[in-house]
Parts: sequence; structure tokens; C-alpha cells
Amino acid sequence: MSAPTSIAVTTCPTPYRHHALFWRDLDDLLTRSVAFVEAGLDAGEPVMVAVTDRLWAPLGAALGTQARWVEHLDLGALGRNPARIMPAWLDFIARNGDGDRALRGLGEPVHPGSHHSELAEAQVHEALMNVAIDRHVPLSLLCTYDATGLDGAALAEACRSHPAVMHGTEPVVPSPAYAGPGHPWTLSGRALPPPPRPAEDLAFGAEGLGPVRRLIHRHAVAAGLDPARGDDLVLAVNELAANSLDHGDGGGTVHVWPEDGALVVEVRDGGHLTDLMAGRTAPATDQRRGRGLWLVHQLCDLVQVRTGSGGTVVRIRTWV
Repeated sequence: MSAPTSIAVTTCPTPYRHHALFWRDLDDLLTRSVAFVEAGLDAGEPVMVAVTDRLWAPLGAALGTQARWVEHLDLGALGRNPARIMPAWLDFIARNGDGDRALRGLGEPVHPGSHHSELAEAQVHEALMNVAIDRHVPLSLLCTYDATGLDGAALAEACRSHPAVMHGTEPVVPSPAYAGPGHPWTLSGRALPPPPRPAEDLAFGAEGLGPVRRLIHRHAVAAGLDPARGDDLVLAVNELAANSLDHGDGGGTVHVWPEDGALVVEVRDGGHLTDLMAGRTAPATDQRRGRGLWLVHQLCDLVQVRTGSGGTVVRIRTWV
């Protein structure tokens, strides 16, 4: 199958491209995505496909024997905490790109059935993909969006986070709604819904974090988390509280409550996060500071970070 001219690539390196594909049926998806992947393979480009199994099954079947040359990343599990997707793309670039070699990726960071908090973080991830990868990196990244399974708000947000879009087999066109490189700050400045009542809260400060750890341990046991996951949650919250002591205004508040089959913990302080990529890139082996948020992302099922003039909030969700 040959690539449609609207997304055809050459063997020459091209600057970073981050496009969205809106598809309405399987034929739409396969016509465009198979051609996109095959064009990359024909050009000798490393190709990574980061999608859920519901898309990989028909896509892999349509690719046939060529599927073995594709690096497949299952987003069914990894994508539940969308902040973990970014390191996978950065690792793909680091392993395969030498500055001159063209790369190709097909993704599905936003998909139907996601919890509303997962959807919100996937949208932050998509906006960050426009600034996290240098524009000179020759990566062509096509993000698929199920136009029948996702609601209008999700599709509108995709138009704001992608410089160009395509609908089915129509040509690629610039997105008039594209919000630019400042959009991640807009999304990360939007307040999360307030903790419900009666969420338990605890203020902490320089006197120590022992009470915080005991609070989280008690709630983890009450929620039925197994000891290992409970310990992970205690460690994650301790890291966040320690960050508040070091980088906030010397203290903060912890809120904890059950919600939608999960145990939710929020750490709030008066500090301001200046790097939205914090926690989304693996720290160097000799790096002594700046590891806290990375560790939290590895330990927790979902992490949400919001920052603005009123301070910083980190909300973590552990599915029960």
C-alpha cells in the first residue's frame, strides 16, 4: 500500500511534525495509519506504534509480516498515567536518532473509556509534546483520535494541541485552533475540582513528616491496598511533602479521600513549579536532586500536577 501524498515522506530528514488524525471507522484508521507506517518502513525509518490493543490488533494484522519491524508500545497500561508516555518517546528518539535519521511514530494517547482524570492528563501530555521535543528532531508523529468514540470537547482540545490535523483520508491541513507552545501552561494552570467533603486533611511543616506518613498508611489499610502498594503510596506522598518543604513555602496540606474506586491524595503548597517537564524525564544516575516527581510517577497509578499564582497542587490516584 502506498502512502497518500498528503502524508508522504522522503528519505531526507524532516523537522519534527506533530499531527492529529481523526478517524470515524476502521477503514479510515487503517487506510491512513497503515500507509503512514509502511511509508516509514519503506524509507528505512525506525517506527514506534504506541496504541492500545484495540487498535494494535487490526493494525498489526493489516501490516502483516511488516509488523515485526515496528516497535510496539502497549498504551493500555502505560497510558493510564499519561506522564509515563513522554519518557517512552524520548527514549525512542535517544535510541534511534543520531540527529540525521528520520523517525516515525503513531500514537493513541487519548482514547474512549478513559477516566476523566486520565483524559485531562493525556491532554496535558499532548500539549507538552509540542515543546518537549526539539523542532529540529526529524520525528513525524501522528496521533490517532476516535472521532465517534470521543466527545466534541476532547476533539476540540486535540485541535488546540496539534499544529496540523487530518480527517479520515482528507489532506492534512493546519489547525486554526492550535494554541501554540504556551498551551501546556494554560492546561496546567486550570484548577482541579476541590477535594470533596469530608476529605481528611492534615497541615505539615518543619516539625516533620511522620504524621503525614501515618495518615496515608491508615487510609491505605482502610482502602484495602496490599502492603506493597500501600508502602508505595506512603513513599510517594512523603516525597511530595518533602518537595513542599524544600521548594514550596516551608509547608503544605495533605488531603485524602476515596473516589471512583480509587484512593486519592492531594498535596498542596504555596510554591510555583517552573518546569512542567519535571517528573517526565528520567533523572541521570548521578543526579541527586530533582528525582522526587519522577519517583512519584513510577509509584502511582495517576499523577496530576497543577501550578499557578495560588501555588502548586499534586494529586495522585491509586486504584483500589
